Amino acid sequence: MVSPGVPRVAGMEITILGTANAWGANPFELRWRIAPLIGTLSDARTVRFRKYCTSLLVRTSGVSGVLVDCGPDFARQMWEFRIQQLTAVLLTHSHWDHIGGLDYLHHFRSAPNVAERKPRIPLYATEACWDDVLRGRSFRYLVDNGIIEPHTLLPLQSLTIGPLTITPFPVEHGATAPGAVGFLFEEQGPEQTVRVLYSGDFCRLLPPTPEFFRRCFDLVILECNQWQPRDNGHTSFQEIVKMLQEGPLNSPLPKQLTLVHFGDHGPKGTASSYRDWREAALQQLHACGLERVVPDPDALIGYEGLHLRI
Repeated sequence: MVSPGVPRVAGMEITILGTANAWGANPFELRWRIAPLIGTLSDARTVRFRKYCTSLLVRTSGVSGVLVDCGPDFARQMWEFRIQQLTAVLLTHSHWDHIGGLDYLHHFRSAPNVAERKPRIPLYATEACWDDVLRGRSFRYLVDNGIIEPHTLLPLQSLTIGPLTITPFPVEHGATAPGAVGFLFEEQGPEQTVRVLYSGDFCRLLPPTPEFFRRCFDLVILECNQWQPRDNGHTSFQEIVKMLQEGPLNSPLPKQLTLVHFGDHGPKGTASSYRDWREAALQQLHACGLERVVPDPDALIGYEGLHLRI
């Protein structure tokens, strides 16, 4: 469980708030049992898998929380993970499973009177994403009512939030998601810079590959919507393996890989369990000589509440 407020330890902290795709678990396969799929870690702890739409929270010294995407499950995520403060919100793209919870941001500004309200929440998105959020999705009133403060992201141009340097990079996620981006989070430590790469929904990086891919990542968090490639604007596990073998994540390899955003087409077909994903993914990574990217096997397959400290 995430403690409320600003973290008091040095280093960057990432909490996975959700790992599901837009539709979550298939109710037909679950025989209408609308409940999360259950899995077990190596130490027999039970985890809940594929419950909330994919989102994560980044914390560090002086930063109460940078929220990446705000889907329709955000009210539940706020309550379950005790999110009481937000420093800023970043959007990867404007699909509903990534923005449908923006209404709930008003809770962070609620007060008995206007004078006691907290400042507007800075929200960052690309110009194309903003166009859809404010016009196509009718969230303009959040700006007009002083809930959010809009900022425009420019791909490969960094912004600073506290000690964090955040660089958006362009990704391809199909014609319905113009301006989609992933994010590089960097924080200068006492001895070296901590580097975390995150990409939500994507099927490929847009060329040219950013120069910062040539430096080692301490943690890489990637969408893994399906086991085999499918022409649907999403990335598969097999394509991630290729990125590690000969693609932009090959040299140097990341120190830790974590996968999120799981769809219905897993290693054992529809509604594959947490254990199915974990065992099949670990087995293939070892077979390909890529076991170095999973020093913590329990962090490979993301789940709601997975807490990563770098």
